Amino acid sequence: MAKSFELQMKEFESMTTEKSELLFKKVCFDLSNSIIMDVPVLSGRAKGSFFPEINKVSNEVNAVDDTDKSGNKSNIRVANTTNRLQLGSYFTFTSNLDYILGLEYGWSKKSPQGMLGINVMRFQQFVNQANKESK
Repeated sequence: MAKSFELQMKEFESMTTEKSELLFKKVCFDLSNSIIMDVPVLSGRAKGSFFPEINKVSNEVNAVDDTDKSGNKSNIRVANTTNRLQLGSYFTFTSNLDYILGLEYGWSKKSPQGMLGINVMRFQQFVNQANKESK
């Protein structure tokens, strides 16, 4: 028995929503991961200073002795947050570290181009890659 047009449309809408949500999550994760990996490492404090949130901006600041030279702790926070994202929500990725702006604007010889602006310019690449991988 053939499915009704209405049922076919509901199935298409559900599939499209699910795919859109997966793309949203992947782009947020990949962009955040790229930022984290581009943060120059001395103590690891800056790399660990980014906090993801859904529908709000984080006020968290990592402790002086909370270092993350590899970026793994930060990426776990991002993964846990992006997994909870839903369409209609918004994602923020914030560092409240007192010297993070200096790192963005060339204070570090390890990353003179910064890490935020350069990744924002790559945004469309993240979208294209996520879309390609979802096919």
